Amino acid sequence: MSNAPIATPWHEPKQERGRQRFEAILESVTTLIVQHGCSQLKMRDIAQLADIPIGSLYQYFPDRNAILARLHTRYFEHSEQLMRVRYSRVDTIEDFFSASEKLIKEVQEFLSSIPSLKEVWIAVQSKPEIRHLDIESSRRSAQVLKQTLRPLVKPSVSEKDLATACFLITDLFGRASLIALDSSKKESAQLMKQFAIMFSSYVRTMVSTN
Repeated sequence: MSNAPIATPWHEPKQERGRQRFEAILESVTTLIVQHGCSQLKMRDIAQLADIPIGSLYQYFPDRNAILARLHTRYFEHSEQLMRVRYSRVDTIEDFFSASEKLIKEVQEFLSSIPSLKEVWIAVQSKPEIRHLDIESSRRSAQVLKQTLRPLVKPSVSEKDLATACFLITDLFGRASLIALDSSKKESAQLMKQFAIMFSSYVRTMVSTN
């Protein structure tokens, strides 16, 4: 699984004034998505709500797909950071399972707290020109998982097999999370519980018995 950086469809500002406008744009987009959904998102409306010239909006985002891509990336950058923090003190396999149990809950709580997330996630997946960003997010998370598990799994588990397994785990977690967002609270809890059981059972097959 390649972890090479990829080009992003938006322009990230470096100056303070630009960053303030950038944030105003993203906040305005979030508000509009919650109110009307992604399908009704228009560049003109975004600029008006953010109180910036339309030209300034296009300076950072060539189209609305680029804005959706940036929101998606921001949401999952936070999830990746939660993963890094949780796994930073893992020394044993039991540490790992304890951290993973807490992580699954934390990530799901975070994702559930964002009203616009489901709309943005579905929109990104439906657009071939930015859909790769969703896969890239899974790859970054998989790299963190792989670094954590490498000292804990059997030496016979190859780097390639471990990398593939970690990618599948993180990508499936994303798919399960999306389904959970569209489910009742009870169904969501049951879904994530079953994912955690499957996840731990699969990882145990790779763990060293020494």
